[in-house]
Amino acid sequence: MGDYERIEAIDRAAARYREYDLEVEQERGRASNEEVRRSEDQRRVEEQRKAEDREYDREAEPEREYVDEYDEFRGRNINVFA
Repeated sequence: MGDYERIEAIDRAAARYREYDLEVEQERGRASNEEVRRSEDQRRVEEQRKAEDREYDREAEPEREYVDEYDEFRGRNINVFA
């Protein structure tokens, strides 16, 4: 093998290494993007749950007041929703 052939072989090996390195970086990027998407999805779900909890609390507030008034009327202080 002459010098020219060795240089070509080294160049081909370096090109293969760069391609592999690029593929690895792309996979890391995809994994990172997927982690970001998962965390964003999880954050959206948590926000939706909090909004639903607030809505439930708003709807339940009159009932809580009624129960508190009833308990006071009966001479007991029982908080059913605690």
